[in-house]
Amino acid sequence: MLDYARVAGNSEFGKLVESRARDYYLKDRACPLAYEPSGEDFLSPCLAEADAMRRVLPQAEFAAWFAAFLPRVIWSQRAWRTSPTASCITWRV
Repeated sequence: MLDYARVAGNSEFGKLVESRARDYYLKDRACPLAYEPSGEDFLSPCLAEADAMRRVLPQAEFAAWFAAFLPRVIWSQRAWRTSPTASCITWRV
């Protein structure tokens, strides 16, 4: 929906989608990765939520949210060396 709103230039709808994503997901912490994959999921619900928030939040805010949302994801020293934002920039590409 957000992609559509942005491509179509429908900023009112885009703002609504961004607002709802923040309302639904901004306070989420420690996504339960132990439940994935469930055998019924084609996509990871945790990563789908993270991707939606990546599109909504500014990079620095996303980096902080992502670190709390998936705290058990182990980042290599090399990937995390500069800052969480640097890793998010790589993920956004």
